[in-house]
Amino acid sequence: MKKYRVILLLFILVVGCTPVLGQKTIFSNFAESPAKIDQGLYRALKDTKAPSQRIILLDSVAEIYATYSNPDSLRTYAQEIIKTAPLTSKTTYYSSIGAYYLGKANLIHGLLDEAIGQHITGIEMLQGNANEELLTLHQIEIATIYIDQKKLGKAKKILLAINNKTKSSSVKNLLEVTKGDLAFAEGDLPRAKSHYTSALELSSPDKKVNWHAKFGLVRVIKDEISLDDQFNKLALIKDEVLKRNYFDLYTSVVLSMADITEAMDSPEVTAMIYSTAYSNAISWNRLQVQKEIIDATRRFYERQGDFENAYALMTHLKSVSNQILTQQNSALLKDVEVKYETKQKEQEIRQLLVQQENTSLELKQKAQENIRLGLQKELENERSRNTILALENNQRRKENEILALQEKELKQKSEIERQKTTKFFLLIGALVVLIPFIALLIVYYQKLNTQIALNKSQEEVNEQKLNNVLQDQELKTIKASVAGQRKERERIAQELHDSIGGNLATIKLQLTGDGYETKDLLSQIDQTYHQVRDMSHSLIPKNFDENSFISLIENYLDQYRKNTSKAINFSPHPKVGIEQISKAKKVELFKILQELMTNALKHSKASQIDIYLNKYKDSVNLLFEDNGNGFVQTTESSGFGLRSIQRRIEKLLGEINIDTALNRGTIINIIIPI
Repeated sequence: MKKYRVILLLFILVVGCTPVLGQKTIFSNFAESPAKIDQGLYRALKDTKAPSQRIILLDSVAEIYATYSNPDSLRTYAQEIIKTAPLTSKTTYYSSIGAYYLGKANLIHGLLDEAIGQHITGIEMLQGNANEELLTLHQIEIATIYIDQKKLGKAKKILLAINNKTKSSSVKNLLEVTKGDLAFAEGDLPRAKSHYTSALELSSPDKKVNWHAKFGLVRVIKDEISLDDQFNKLALIKDEVLKRNYFDLYTSVVLSMADITEAMDSPEVTAMIYSTAYSNAISWNRLQVQKEIIDATRRFYERQGDFENAYALMTHLKSVSNQILTQQNSALLKDVEVKYETKQKEQEIRQLLVQQENTSLELKQKAQENIRLGLQKELENERSRNTILALENNQRRKENEILALQEKELKQKSEIERQKTTKFFLLIGALVVLIPFIALLIVYYQKLNTQIALNKSQEEVNEQKLNNVLQDQELKTIKASVAGQRKERERIAQELHDSIGGNLATIKLQLTGDGYETKDLLSQIDQTYHQVRDMSHSLIPKNFDENSFISLIENYLDQYRKNTSKAINFSPHPKVGIEQISKAKKVELFKILQELMTNALKHSKASQIDIYLNKYKDSVNLLFEDNGNGFVQTTESSGFGLRSIQRRIEKLLGEINIDTALNRGTIINIIIPI
């Protein structure tokens, strides 16, 4: 019995290596934790002050410590994340991440109930935050704890409830491995093997979950292979996880190897394995693992009949359990302190927000007061201007009255002079009857001739004015007719270019592409024929009466998808609202889209085209984006197609914005009121 104690002592103090079953399997002791963080990451964390950037670095460091199962460091950085989260714009998200890491630290420390509590808290924080990946990680950790507690029913219920919508391959791998662990614990080895195999197919060879799945497969097929093969497979896994510093997985593999060597009746090797694992647990300060290894070693000595060593290990087990309890209490105390400090920070933030709101309110009040004073001053100025204008008007009125009186006086003087002259001539006429009579006839005759000449001249002027009016009216009629003809020509040219030209361009692409289908080509030709015929009926295509607008666009784009290698995406929203747009505007939108597609395929050399059609309130928005060559925006760079689009949009009282540059693609945003 004493020889086992000697072996235990030797392998705690010295690095041991022993050949087992024809293969050289080395069990090594470590002087320090294998988890090493890049010093550059530490320096960046030290220099970064902005909470939004600092919390990303804290998350990176915590993830590394979680991978290497370093509970103390993991707890420290998890608490830092929880403290920093209220200072960022994503408080609930980062608080949930902090709860996730704190739950993993509690699990490593053996605080299983506290770990579950942290994960539940993290899930509650994600209510309303659609982060499927983080939610799934919390659920997987809870299920893992229930598996460790042998509460398999609860674990199974949680795993079945997981909504596996996450796109993360690492989370999917972890979920498959956890399902495999549950099936293994339930004794369903075929199902466990299926899950472990799926995890291996999905995971990368250098990931921890890959080696976890390989370890699970060896346990599943243990009844199918010999003990030697089991041991050798586990030895290879041990070396790889040791090389990658996966300490928790390394410990599990080594303990499984101890079970195999005991079954092979090699007690010395078994004792060596237990002593090496215990030595590493001490080096890494893993009290919970120490407890598990001591308990496993104690049971081993009981099976060997060495009750003296078993009793000594029982005493040591109690000592380690007390240390774990002390450590757990300390960890819980730290959690309480972190929660208290976090609440204090939240209160300080709320106070700062109140102060900011009060300051903002004061500034608004001052601004309103300044506006009121400005308006009052402007009103006084307006009153002064009105008073001055009233005085000026009174002065002008008086001047007008004076001028009127002067004019009246002049008229009166003129009338008096006229009367004097008349009386003088009457007097002369009375004296000389004949001469005045003849003179009167002569004057009358002259006046008559003058009046006739005046009448003729007036008639000529009136006739000239009438001719001018008729000529102006005729000129306007001719101009209106010419404008209408020009407008009609432009409309027909635009319809021919946008509709028939676009379809002919599509047919050309199909004919020049590889593997075109005759059926599709005939369909395009038939559609072009109907468009030409429909042009005489207000140019409204027949397809708009027979199909929904969205399906019409999809069918049109499918012609390009079949005959080109370009990625063409179309996203309408909301579909019901878009279908309610008037038929005339649907036609214009469709023709604009045809012209945009023709330009993109002809000139841009784009490999991807994204089209978004949205209806919002009283307008419809067409966003056309490609990753092609782009162009420099100048007046000369606008070709017939682009000018045609602009004329259509102007006709619809809409607006168009073009964002493009050479080798940077093109974004065209069109907004049309409805």
